[in-house]
Formats: sequence, C-alpha cells, structure tokens
Amino acid sequence: MNTYSNFLNGTISNIFYAIVIAFTTTLHLLSCTNPSHRMKDANFKVMSYNIRLDTDSDIPRGNGWEGRKDWMIQLLRYHNPQIFGLQEVLYNQLVFIDEQFENFSYVGSGRDDGDKAGEFSPIFFDNNLFEALDHGTFWLSETPEVPSKGWDAALNRIVSWAKLRHKSSNNEFYFFNTHFDHVGVEARNQSSMLIIEKVNSMRNGLPFILTGDFNVPDTSEPYKLMAAAFSDAKETSLSGHYGPDGTWSTFDVCGTTEPRRRIDFIFTAENVTVHNHAILTDSKYGKYPSDHLPVIATVTLP
Repeated sequence: MNTYSNFLNGTISNIFYAIVIAFTTTLHLLSCTNPSHRMKDANFKVMSYNIRLDTDSDIPRGNGWEGRKDWMIQLLRYHNPQIFGLQEVLYNQLVFIDEQFENFSYVGSGRDDGDKAGEFSPIFFDNNLFEALDHGTFWLSETPEVPSKGWDAALNRIVSWAKLRHKSSNNEFYFFNTHFDHVGVEARNQSSMLIIEKVNSMRNGLPFILTGDFNVPDTSEPYKLMAAAFSDAKETSLSGHYGPDGTWSTFDVCGTTEPRRRIDFIFTAENVTVHNHAILTDSKYGKYPSDHLPVIATVTLP
C-alpha cells in the first residue's frame, strides 16, 4: 500500500512539474517571438538635422527663418523623432523650437561662451520617454573644457551630450550631437579623434548614439576614423536605406538631381540595433525647409 501511494504521489508530482515547465517555456517563447513585446520598451526614433541658422542673407532668395520655421516644426511633428540633435541653432531659434514641443526638454550650450552666444548643437528629447541624468558640452579643440577654437578651424565647434534613462526599460545611454568645422582640414581630423576618445571614456560600457553635421563626405579621413570606431546607422540598418544618398541639398529642389554629398550622419555603438534609416526629402513649392536634409533612424537599445 505504501509503495503504491508513493508511486502515485511521485507520478502526480512529476506531471505537475512537467506542466509548470511547459507553461513557463511557452511564455518565454511568446515573449521572444512577439516583436511588439520585444521592442516596445527600448524602441525609438532619432534624427539629425542641420536647420540652417537665422540669417538675413537668406531673405532675398526667400529662405529666411521666419518663412520656414513653422514648416520645419510641422516636419518634426509629422516624422516624430523622440530624440533629435539639431545643428546651426541660434538662441532665438532654440527658444522657438522649445516652445513648440511642450513635452520635450533640451540640453546644450552656445558655442561662443558656453551659455547663449553663438550656434547651439542642442539635443531635444521626449520627457514622457526619457529622463536626463547628466549633460554637458565640450569644445572640439586642444582645450575642450572651455569655449575655444581648435587647430585650423575657422570657428568654435562643440559637442553637446546627455546621459539619458529610457523610463520604461530603465536602460541608460548617452546621446552626443556635434557640428564639425567647415574650413579646417586638421580640425576635422582631430575632432574625430577627440570625439572617439571622449565617447569611449565617458560611456563606461553604456550604449550611445552620435548625431551631427560632420562637414565631410563618407570618403574622407575623418569619416573613416569615425566609421572604424563606431557604427554608421545607414550601413547597419536592418531594412536598408531609404531616400537619396546625400544630405547637403541647398534650399532649392534641383529637378531630378539628387543630393549626392552625405555629410550628416547618425553613428551608434555596436550593440545598438538600427531597424531603418532614411534621408528625408520633404519639400514644397520647389524648396526644402533647410539647406540640409534630415537623417532619421529607428533604433533599439541593447
């Protein structure tokens, strides 16, 4: 009797254990194979966009900031990047953009004094998705901690950065945004090396995203340095690339001629997944809202 009872109890226990294992395994498989479950926590859009500074010299040709600022806001709202790095932003433009995105915050400093003077390279991020844990700006020069012009550059150049926490996944990562000099050949080479050094020393193993107008094509030495150290989102996009190959366009849509010179990039850490990548050609009445085209990508943090 005892032998039979022990046998029966053991059999029931084994069956119960097998059911529990099968159930938990099924749940695990469903969570791994359901894309919406797998990606929803750390999946978001990023953009790099040189919006062109507010300058009176653009007015005679119909490209003044007042005539295109609302259009640019519409573009940003429609494509809906949750983080975007902008370049050539003067303080009045920064204030205007900030007022249009109530749920967003920004970090960044003016390149001339570390406050409000000169162009910004700000980072805007959605407060519903992200929390800023730290932020700052460094200069692309031999003295990166203070406002300064480096090497053979014509102007002060900066990198603004933020350490962010993705709220729903609790993942932390860094976001860097920059604008290289348009004249200094040595400055662009040295800027690439300085950014690589800074990113690698600051990230402490965390993933990162780097956006910017690098003022060099993807055949140049500064680009090759960056692409050897980081991942070019256009090249690693799982669904390939959409749109023209170039990003520097002028304001005028040139008939059937596509922009050929790619000087605006999104780079990532090697463990950031890039799902898609595009260079956008939104235009109306034969005009673009800036003389650069925006670059956008959807990414997932590791």
